[in-house]
Amino acid sequence: MFFLQKNTAVMKKLSTLFLLVLWIGVQMLSAQTLGNYTFSTGIDATKWIPLTTTTNLLTIGSGSSTHPYDSRRSAVLDIGFAFTFAGEQYTKFSVNSDGNLRFGTTATGFANNSTPFSSTNSNANNPKINFFGANGDATDSGYVRKEIVGVEPNRICVIEFATSTSYSSSATSTYGTLYRWQVQLFEESNNIQIVYPSTVPSTGPSATRQQGMCVNSSDIWLVKANNTATHYTSGQTATITTGNWPSANRYYLFTAPGNGCPNVTDMHVRDVTGSSALLTWSSSFEANAWDVYVTTSSTAPTASTNPTYTSNDTFQQLSNLTPATLYNVYVRSVCGSVKSFWRQLTFHTALTQPPFFCDFEPVPSGNNPLPAGWIRGTVQTYPYVNSSSSESYAGSCSTTSTSPSATSIFKRATPTSSPTLSARPTTRSSKPPPTPRPNSSIPLISKRCRPTT
Repeated sequence: MFFLQKNTAVMKKLSTLFLLVLWIGVQMLSAQTLGNYTFSTGIDATKWIPLTTTTNLLTIGSGSSTHPYDSRRSAVLDIGFAFTFAGEQYTKFSVNSDGNLRFGTTATGFANNSTPFSSTNSNANNPKINFFGANGDATDSGYVRKEIVGVEPNRICVIEFATSTSYSSSATSTYGTLYRWQVQLFEESNNIQIVYPSTVPSTGPSATRQQGMCVNSSDIWLVKANNTATHYTSGQTATITTGNWPSANRYYLFTAPGNGCPNVTDMHVRDVTGSSALLTWSSSFEANAWDVYVTTSSTAPTASTNPTYTSNDTFQQLSNLTPATLYNVYVRSVCGSVKSFWRQLTFHTALTQPPFFCDFEPVPSGNNPLPAGWIRGTVQTYPYVNSSSSESYAGSCSTTSTSPSATSIFKRATPTSSPTLSARPTTRSSKPPPTPRPNSSIPLISKRCRPTT
């Protein structure tokens, strides 16, 4: 009896200790900042990724008559996958000619380009990555380009900048030396890498600069001229002196922390119908539940988004879907109080059979009564199909009602114009409809639409 009591007391102490360690870990993970990232640097020519695209993303902003690509920015663009920056997940970004890359659905502006990581400017056009950090211009042959390389789940979003600082007010003179670098965003690991090409200008920018990234004024990384980096919890005014630029093939790597709850893998959908589908995935043993979020929107869920389903197994039946619709479905692991990042899959639901079909026959001549089940008129308050073609029954469907007694009408046009068709067979009928003829004296009508089942 004494042995059992002693062991019970030991187990209680161990359980308490385990819960305390778990609580501390959860608190650390839930407060993820850029300070949790690890910085490293080196020289490696293989890290620069040549792009095949030549599309310039800087499409918005007027600049001036002599420098049209001064103060230019992009629209809000897709990263290409869900990317986590300082614990928040993003699918959109924008860029400008001052070297700024802003995460989120709000486009970056043009102001606050000098000392972008000061106490004031770090709270503008953020969260951001900026490795130019001065008033830039891409007038002559400058650009910002973007390309996705690799395959899921190891894709890289590469954003390549080429901009300058020095310029002349003369319309005939070139703007200045172009400085190039790449921002590389890594799927799954959420690492960030800044890479410089094998050929760099012999003279650095003619302006003092700041280079780094931040969430706001209390969460900042700055990279200095000597290739060291420091994390700060307040805005900074220190700058890199003029004429300084990183050497050829230099890279800066910011390795993101894991959050302790592994992402799901191998997402698939099967048994897809017009209104349902079966979603499956794989996950590690650390998770005890999984959140599923289903949407037709292109906007990705955030960490605080409420799931559509919570599953206790690695599958979920999706129901109440709309036929012939594109869906985005996201899954994340739940490890107690910690949750992984969302993983995405896209699929289409199936096209189902329309609820009604109609056929067409000649109308009796004169004032003879119509056969039973036939009507005249231009009623268009129920499902019907419109077409202005005299040779085809093709058209667009309207579904203003699903009543079985809905009617569809063939309305005769004038002899000199093409007939207007207000109904068509939505399934093949046993008797094909006659082809309307502009000069025919025989108008056509449709039977009362009837259910296909």
